Amino acid sequence: MKDRSKYLKVNITKFEHKMIIALIAVLLFTLGDLSFSYSAESSPSIPEAIKKFAENRKRMRIAVLDFANTSGKKTRFDGYIADTIVSELSKYSLTLIERKRLKMLLKEHALSQSGVVDSKKAIEMGMLLPLDVIGSGSYTLMGNNVIVNGRFIHVGSGEILHAFTATIKTQTKQQATQKEKPTCEPVWQPVEHAMKNLKDQIAIKHAVDRATSVPFEDECGKIHYQVMSSFKRFNIFPAKYNQFLIDTLNSIDDPSNDERTRAIARYLSADKTVDHKEWKALLSALKKMNDYALHIHLSAMLNNKHEKKNKVRKRIDEIIKLTEKKRLRMPLPFKPERMFFSILSGLNVYHKKNMANCVYMFEKYEKLIPDTDKYNKKAAGLLEIIYMVDKDRDIQKKALKNLIRFYKTREKSDLLSSQITGTIRSI
Repeated sequence: MKDRSKYLKVNITKFEHKMIIALIAVLLFTLGDLSFSYSAESSPSIPEAIKKFAENRKRMRIAVLDFANTSGKKTRFDGYIADTIVSELSKYSLTLIERKRLKMLLKEHALSQSGVVDSKKAIEMGMLLPLDVIGSGSYTLMGNNVIVNGRFIHVGSGEILHAFTATIKTQTKQQATQKEKPTCEPVWQPVEHAMKNLKDQIAIKHAVDRATSVPFEDECGKIHYQVMSSFKRFNIFPAKYNQFLIDTLNSIDDPSNDERTRAIARYLSADKTVDHKEWKALLSALKKMNDYALHIHLSAMLNNKHEKKNKVRKRIDEIIKLTEKKRLRMPLPFKPERMFFSILSGLNVYHKKNMANCVYMFEKYEKLIPDTDKYNKKAAGLLEIIYMVDKDRDIQKKALKNLIRFYKTREKSDLLSSQITGTIRSI
C-alpha cells in the first residue's frame, strides 16, 4: 500500500506552488496598475499646465504645432492636443496664430507641421513666421490615459520658457465615435464642392459665387484660407474674388492683430502685380497698423520681386511721405527710422539678390537714419550686405559709394571704426 501522506504532501506542494505564481501575477498586475494610476494622477491636466505658463505673460504671439505620437503612428490626438492648448491659451492676454493659417505658412516655407521643436528649429521658424513663441511636443498612449509632454520655446533666443507634462483621460470608443461635426460644415460643404471643379470660366464663376456668399469673418469664414490657397496653387485670380478680399480688408479695424490682413496681402500680390485698387486697400490697412510684423505687409505691398523698379520706388516715396506727415500707424505715428528699416526688410534686403531698390533707399532717404551707434551699425551692416550679395557691378559701385559717404558723414566713434575695419576686411 502506497504511503498516502507522501502523496498528499506532493500534491499540496504543487498546489501551493501554483497559488504562489497566481498571487505574484495578481500582485504584479496590481502594482503596475497602481504605478500607472499614480503617474497619471500626479500629472496636472492641460488647463492647469497652461495656466502656469500663461497667466502672467502678455503681448506674446504664440503658435502651437500638432503633437506627435511617440509610437510614430498618427492618431486623432495629434491635432486634438494642440487645439486644446490653443483653446486654453486664448483665455489669457496672448496673441494666437490661427492653427489652419499656421499650417499653410509652415507648408509655404517647407517646415515641419508637427512634433517636438528644438531651439535651433524654433529660431529658424522665428525668422520666417510672425511669432514670438512656438509650442510643440509629443504624447504617449497608456491605457485610458494620454501622457502629454510639451514645451514653449522663444523663437528669438531659443530659450525653453516652459516645459510641462500633463494627462488627458481618454474617451471610450463609443464616445469617440459620437464626435459632432463642426457647425460650419453646412456652410463649407458647397464651397469645398465647387472648388473641386475649376476646369473653365463657368466653373470658376460658380466657385467664386459660392465662396463670396460666405463672409470672411468668424469661424465659418476660415474657409477662405483654403479658397485663397487653391486659387494661388492653380494661378487663378478672379476679379470678383479679389474685390471681395479688398472689401474684407477695408472692413478690418485692427489689421496688425488680424491674420486675415497678411493672408489677403499675400494673395493680392501672388499674381505678380499689385494694381492701383489693391495698392490703395493695402495702404489703407497700413494706416491702421502698428509695427507687429510690419515688414511682411510691406513685402506684399511693394512686391519687389516682380514689380518694375520705378513702380516700387514711387510707392516707397508715397509711404515715406505719409510717414513724415505722421499719417501712418495707430495709435501713435511711425518713427521715420522705423519705417526706413521696415521698408528695407520688406524689399527682402536679407534674402534678395537684386538690391537696386535697396540702394535707392539709402541714396534718397539715408537722412532718416539717426546718427547713433545703434543705427549706424545697423545701416552699415545692411550696406555691406547689399555690396556683397548683388553681383551686378553697377549696383556694387553704388553700394560702395553709399558706404563711403555714410562713413564720412557720420559722427566718429569706436564702434563705427570697428565696423569700418570689419567691412574693409570683408570686401
